[in-house]
Order: sequence, then C-alpha cells, then structure tokens
Amino acid sequence: MSKLDTLNRLSKSVGIPESVRHAAVKFYLFNIGRRRAHYGKDVSSEQMRNMLSVWDIVMNDSGWRRSIIEARCSDAEGNPTPWYTLPAIEYLSQLDWTDSDVFEYGCGNSTLWWSKRAKSVTSVEADEAWANRVKGLAPTNCSIHLETEREKYAAHILNFGGFDVVVVDGMDQDGARFRCTQRAIESLRPGGLIILDNSDWLPQSSRLLREADLIEIDMAGIAPLNIYACTTSLFLSRDFSVRPLRDDHPKAAVGGITQNWEDF
Repeated sequence: MSKLDTLNRLSKSVGIPESVRHAAVKFYLFNIGRRRAHYGKDVSSEQMRNMLSVWDIVMNDSGWRRSIIEARCSDAEGNPTPWYTLPAIEYLSQLDWTDSDVFEYGCGNSTLWWSKRAKSVTSVEADEAWANRVKGLAPTNCSIHLETEREKYAAHILNFGGFDVVVVDGMDQDGARFRCTQRAIESLRPGGLIILDNSDWLPQSSRLLREADLIEIDMAGIAPLNIYACTTSLFLSRDFSVRPLRDDHPKAAVGGITQNWEDF
C-alpha cells in the first residue's frame, strides 16, 4: 500500500471529512520532499495518524475551516465568534459575564458573541454599511453607534458611565487604536478588563496599558479567517473579579481529553 493510500485510510479512520482529507493529501505531496530532507526518512503511519488528528483539531474542531469557507468568524457549530485568537476566545468563553457591560471599538460577530454572555454591549463603528448589517442581527441588549472621525470615534466611550469590559479593535488608521486605548483606560470600571486585539502590532498601546498597572496576558495563536498567527492581549485590573462559569474550571480545551486526576 502506498503512502498516499495509507494517508487516506488513516484519515478516514479518525473521522476526518473528505474535503479535509484532500487538503491533507495536497499538504503531504507538497511537504514530503522537505520532510525527507529534514529527517532523512519519511514519517511512519503512526506519526501520520498523529499529524492528521492535530490537523483535524486545528481545521475543524476550532471552527477555523468553517470560518474560512463561510467568510465569517464562527465556531465548529456555526455560532458567531469574535475575531480574536482562538486561545483568547476559549478563555473568555469560560467566564461568567452576565453582570458585565461591554464596550467595543468595532462591531461584528464579536457583538453577537458578547450579546449572549454580557448584560449589555455598546459598540462604536466607523463603517456605516457594516454597522447597519450588524444592527440587523443584534439583539436588544446591543447598541451600535456610527462615528467615522478618528478623535470622535475614540472619545465615543466617554458618552457613557464606564464599562466592565472594553475591547480595543476596529479602526486602525493613523494611531486610532492608541487613542482608543487611552479612552479605554479612562472608562474601565474597577475589577474590569481591556482586550487589545492585534496587540503584537500595537507596541505603544500595549505599553500604555502596562503603565496603567494592568496585568497583561498575551493570547497568541491563530484566529478565525487568518492564515497567520497573531496575538490578542487581555489586560486585567489588579482586582479583576469575573468568576468562572463552572466549578470545575478550566474545562477541557477544544480538541482536548476530558479527565479528572483529582476526583476526591
């Protein structure tokens, strides 16, 4: 049996969909020469099975493949997700936000995701057509505002009384996110959280948040729709007070194995 026949057989045995198997075959053909050059030999059937299992977690269980095909951020079941890194989404999804008011710079599937978890979601958006599209999908606990001018966009958050979560995303021209970060710090309630998306491209904003005495947690990895790794950073207040949804926190990761080594 050829290596390609083995690849197809093994991928079927672990339940990988046909379209992903075809992609895996192309990946195999493209990389077989480089693997032999690097390792001095081809991989075994067991090694191939392990690679395909990881491939399936990354491609399917995470929702990444579905997001690419449907051109929108979603999980494996088609539910909307933010355009944050997958580790950030997984962490945030395990916390209880029911008493939290959220402000977003930039609306989208993140608005729909937060609306199912938070008490309220307020977003400012610079693209009128996109704002209207999201408004048509958003539930009643969401409020979406249009503001196209950079300074007014950044300062829009000051029209409200403060927020438990502030997401710095959206407009990114001419230092807009740095301005938004400044306003986010001013508007963050005690015990709150600022989310800085694309933080690996925003060193000045990241430094500003650290200098505000917030605790930085960098969540690096792939994100829905992206074909490269990036970083979403969480900046927690020293008295961050959001609790987990479950007593047995954290739950098994996407693609993980559910076990309890401390069942006592």
